[in-house]
Amino acid sequence: MEKRFALLISLLLPVILSAAEISPHTLIRLPGMQKLPDIDGKITYGEWNHASSSFGGVSSVTTLMSKRQVTWYFGYDHKNFYLACDSEAPKLPQKLTAEDTVTLALLPPSAEKPVFFHVNSEGTGNLPEGATCASSILTELDRGIILPHWHLELSIPLAACGVTALQPGQTWGLQFTREFQNAAETAFWHYPAQPGQMGTFIPDPAAPVIGFDGFGHMLWDQTSNYYMKFRAENLTDRNMLITPDCLMVAAALSYATLDPQDTSTFKEGKVTFPIARYTQTLKAGERRSLEQTIWAQFPGTVRTLIGKVTSDKEDVIFYHRSFSWNLSEARNVRWENPGLPKLDSAFYPSFGNKLLVRMTGVSDRRSVETAENLGGKVPEGFRNVTVTVKDPHRQTIHTFHHLENSRNFQQECLLGELPLGDYKVELSAERKDGKIFTDLRTFSVRKFDWQNNTLGMDRVIIPPFVPLEADAARQEVHALQTGYRIANGFWDAVYVKGENILAAPVELLIDGESFSPVSTRLVSAEDDRVLYESLIRYKNLDIKVTHDYDYDGFCKTTLAFQPQGLVKLRSLVLVMPVKSEIARFFNMFIHPRNKGESYEIPAGLGEVWNSFQATRKSRRPGAWTPYCWVGGIRQGFCWIADSYRHYQLDEETPCQRLERTADALTFKLDIVNQFTVWNASNPFE
Repeated sequence: MEKRFALLISLLLPVILSAAEISPHTLIRLPGMQKLPDIDGKITYGEWNHASSSFGGVSSVTTLMSKRQVTWYFGYDHKNFYLACDSEAPKLPQKLTAEDTVTLALLPPSAEKPVFFHVNSEGTGNLPEGATCASSILTELDRGIILPHWHLELSIPLAACGVTALQPGQTWGLQFTREFQNAAETAFWHYPAQPGQMGTFIPDPAAPVIGFDGFGHMLWDQTSNYYMKFRAENLTDRNMLITPDCLMVAAALSYATLDPQDTSTFKEGKVTFPIARYTQTLKAGERRSLEQTIWAQFPGTVRTLIGKVTSDKEDVIFYHRSFSWNLSEARNVRWENPGLPKLDSAFYPSFGNKLLVRMTGVSDRRSVETAENLGGKVPEGFRNVTVTVKDPHRQTIHTFHHLENSRNFQQECLLGELPLGDYKVELSAERKDGKIFTDLRTFSVRKFDWQNNTLGMDRVIIPPFVPLEADAARQEVHALQTGYRIANGFWDAVYVKGENILAAPVELLIDGESFSPVSTRLVSAEDDRVLYESLIRYKNLDIKVTHDYDYDGFCKTTLAFQPQGLVKLRSLVLVMPVKSEIARFFNMFIHPRNKGESYEIPAGLGEVWNSFQATRKSRRPGAWTPYCWVGGIRQGFCWIADSYRHYQLDEETPCQRLERTADALTFKLDIVNQFTVWNASNPFE
């Protein structure tokens, strides 16, 4: 550990220690904290209100704001300096390293060189006697964030800088940095125009606390909609006048030509957006937001934020900081994808305590495809994958094994009755070079009042619906206005008001060929529910098709794939042909916000529609949509699915299509449209 810190210190020396110049263009003047933070490694809401906040670090690579987010909080009292850092961490299973570091540098008045303190992600560093430090990682579940964050809280005694008290009005040099790894990048609070340059800190009991909390929570990194939020708080017992002069410059040339000390050219060009720009009274004890919403400024250009708050006569500066950003900049540093094995698990207590586990050896399939297409090195797979489930007493209750070399695998099991408590799911995966990687998930077994409540689940038929009619000899099931005739695992007739609306049987095609029927049997027939099971076969692939008919006329169909050996395929398509004279319209569900689209089916023969036309930007592979209805004014065929789990889809190929022939409009659903291999050891449904 000492060697690693020695290396880090040597890298920082040219930046921090080679000179002692202090820049007035990054400055905080603030009073001592009256409300002190709890140094526990968790930055909670309002805990650091009496400190000055600074969102956004300036990258050592681009000199723009780092794409990896960071916010610092700095304050002091009569004994200590206080620093907190909330910074982005990589997605699990990638973790912070011992070289991921936060550094605080302070240059006392009249001193030639700064004193600096650094702490790594393990909470250790060159801390002086009397210092306190706490560190923690917050995950998505802690606060609903996309990426984990590292929280660091730190207190440093004044004596560590050779002083016993802070004198009001004295000028200190100040610098914070966050040293990111994977890939390496330093984010600066004050970007040094030359090596060793620092920002300014001035203790002043009569000053307000000014901070900048960030760009808000309107998905600004995707939408460029900003909720700019500065804040001011008066800790004194008298009113004070402050003059904010905060604005955003939205111009592509701002980064190259803007002088943050003179924005007149850009104001005249009307490319500035004021955030807070008038003198106002800050009452004794008052905390006020200085904020502005700036809508749809379009991604892909450089913008600059200038935050400046002064006294009413503008002769005393309380806060001054500026930086530029461009999230579309190609040089922006991002987390590298090392291809670590990631474990995901899902626990379903209402389904027999089902546990589903999935190992993903590469963050996304596209990274593998990109490497293959460019002739690069494909991330290695893993072998001897073991997932162990342990009870609250650390006893193993189930183990999943996957010995083959692969990047991804998924399995599930029923754990049966489980005592209440907290359980662990532990992954161990071996790389080709013998290195072992681990990951961990947890779940809990609890008893809630709503569990196993059957209220509203009475099996009664609600009018105007009528009991189902099952004809075992004809393999037909009829509801109020609909009916089905089973054939080859699906149907060769779907009745609406007694008329068959199918132009041909619904069937499943594998590499263009049909399955062969093996058996069909009636499992149960009740007034409100009828169950059928069919078995179809193609070479060494068996599929058990379960039909669950409800009295409302819907049929839930479940496909259980049972490979009897190694199965290699390139396509698996469900084909549903409806008579042309009936199929005039279609409706596709796209997204909860815009519901879907309803159209008259385009004229012509061949392919007349595909899922890319509905939503090419869908995050689902092949723009998969979970709902499709095809029909006329009074008749139609509706397909609905829970998810695309176990589908094998090419992201660049639409997976749903409407094709017309002279007598049929056919809805085609790709379940597989790329080369896929299944084996007997992994059945699924």
